Amino acid sequence: MYNVKKLILSLGILLPAMLFATAKQNTHDDALAVFYTIDGNAQEKYNNLVEKKLKSIGFNLTDPHKRVNDHYETKWGSTVLDVFSFMPVVRSSTILPLLNIDPRIAGFAPFNMLIYKKLDENVTHVGHLMPNVMLDILGIENKEVRTKFSAPFRALDSTIGHTLGGVKSYTSYKKLPEKKMINFEYEFEIPKNGDISDFLDEFQNSFELAFIDKGYLIAGYYNFMESSSDAEEILSEYSAFWTYSLCHM
Repeated sequence: MYNVKKLILSLGILLPAMLFATAKQNTHDDALAVFYTIDGNAQEKYNNLVEKKLKSIGFNLTDPHKRVNDHYETKWGSTVLDVFSFMPVVRSSTILPLLNIDPRIAGFAPFNMLIYKKLDENVTHVGHLMPNVMLDILGIENKEVRTKFSAPFRALDSTIGHTLGGVKSYTSYKKLPEKKMINFEYEFEIPKNGDISDFLDEFQNSFELAFIDKGYLIAGYYNFMESSSDAEEILSEYSAFWTYSLCHM
């Protein structure tokens, strides 16, 4: 028998991001998400922020999905949105070491930054989930992981507020869904030569086709092993580590 290796899959069950922008609160206690409401159409300034400015604090844009509203209009003939974009970002210098403590942290690495503007409004809404909510969805209780994952969000929100201005607000929630994550372990035999590249190619192809067949879009792919020059050294206990972003339109 060859050695048996486990491939761990985690799928998150999340509410649509647009729902997060409906009820504004004056406090961030028990906050689900933070939003900035900016006068006019802030799309150009926002894109510049996410694509360039955030690099100065270590965040990098991965698979941007700009103007999803245009796809809505093409697919369904109309939309109430003037701007709607998902911009996933990740801070690999923070995430890579944490993967060795709890690999589930990759469930929100990258995580989505959201911008939207309605056709009948002259304001733009920009926001993201709160880090504590991300951690709670993933079921992560380790204090070191929670502290280190959350820390960069202070600089993130400071940069957003300083660059875009606007009115800052929070959306609240009562509780998360009872079933927040679905975790799978897939066992496979390692070839005698130790090379699992063929298995990875076959698995990724099967995984992607299975979700595409059910109407999902592969909205993003992030290979942590290629995220920095020392990624393979930091993740030396892993043979491979990647995440997908899925979208169902």
